[in-house]
Amino acid sequence: MSDEEILPGDIVAVHHAGSRREGLVVATSDDHLGRRTLEVQLEPTEPLYRT
Repeated sequence: MSDEEILPGDIVAVHHAGSRREGLVVATSDDHLGRRTLEVQLEPTEPLYRT
């Protein structure tokens, strides 16, 4: 595992709806091209943000 790997439970910053927001990573996955996809919970009442 590298020092730069993002795992569930990490706090990350994303640009969403024109602003910078922080959220909790709840899941990660890799697509067929090897790109990392994150599911981030920005607020408890909002749907997950996928990036």
